Amino acid sequence: MSLRSIFSTYFWPVLAGLLGAALLATLLPNQVGNDNPAQLSESATEPSMTESFTGPVSYSGAVRRAAPSVVSIYTSAPLPPQDNPMLNDPFLRRFFNSNASQDEQRDFRSGAGIAISSSGHILTNEHLVLNADQIEVVTQDGRQATAELVGLDGETDLAVIRVDLENLPPIQIGDPDSVEVGDVVLAIGNPFGQGQTVTQGIVSATGRNLLNLTQFVNFLQTDAAINEGNSGGALIDVYGSLIGINTASANVSGAEGVSFAIPADIALSVVEDLITKGRVVRGWIGIQASELTSEALDSLDLTLNRAMLVTGIDNRGPASAAGILPGDIITGINDQPLVHWQQVQQVISGTSPGEILTLDIYRDSNRMSVRVRAGTRPEA
Repeated sequence: MSLRSIFSTYFWPVLAGLLGAALLATLLPNQVGNDNPAQLSESATEPSMTESFTGPVSYSGAVRRAAPSVVSIYTSAPLPPQDNPMLNDPFLRRFFNSNASQDEQRDFRSGAGIAISSSGHILTNEHLVLNADQIEVVTQDGRQATAELVGLDGETDLAVIRVDLENLPPIQIGDPDSVEVGDVVLAIGNPFGQGQTVTQGIVSATGRNLLNLTQFVNFLQTDAAINEGNSGGALIDVYGSLIGINTASANVSGAEGVSFAIPADIALSVVEDLITKGRVVRGWIGIQASELTSEALDSLDLTLNRAMLVTGIDNRGPASAAGILPGDIITGINDQPLVHWQQVQQVISGTSPGEILTLDIYRDSNRMSVRVRAGTRPEA
């Protein structure tokens, strides 16, 4: 075949192919040379640089749903008389303002509360309203009303007050048990009495046992800012549902981002008793106990993760009547293994007076089950 014939046979098809490839590369630059389906899909969905950028996700919808249910609270309580022995001396008394009215010496506090019923019931912290004789509530839309105290529970630091206000929507309740570390949360409160404010963070931990604050609460820990005045406010999820009641921050010099909230389910169980009975009625059996170390469990040949040593018995209590003795080791309660001492307290306190509790006991190398009829826990 002559050179002219070869050129005529192959040149035009090759040239057409090159021109077609160049045209394809110009029209679909992201597709050429990309044979990864995932990358193709990803590239096809990327926004153009000329499109408007909307920025990160916003939690304004959650705030709009929850904020109308959160109120600011301002309280005033009389301070106790100053016990100054110098005022007993007639000569020295004239150097002091001994005629000043005690009503002028008052303790002013600010915090927040959460509307939980259409009847005007508001959940807040006990330490905010304790001993207060004036409780003022300010709603998100600026309305003001005087509140009456419904009930207090010092053992969970919770209280319920009530106002006569229309259109105060109860907050939507979430599920604290489904909360996981890393979940985004928002804290709504009244920091430093400045009015409703929202801060944002994540759940840092769950199940925190803070016996110096309350005996019956496993707290949610968050790094959302909870300052003075946030007490009693709402900790909500990204859907605007209540998961906790803001209660405290770590009172340690230099501590930042360590705050605690009472889970909403625990709070609502307290609220029901406060509204219907004015106080919380808890079960009680009259024992003191401490957790055994793993070394102590090994020395007793107990293949358990947790066990409690009974260290004290109230001789007038139900446990004493049932035959439980100091030195007994509690290995389970109501056929459930132990997790920690606070779990035992919660199970006992959550038992209605008159109901039966079953304690698994280890005594002198013998295992036994003891049935105890719960009594009523004495008020703190």
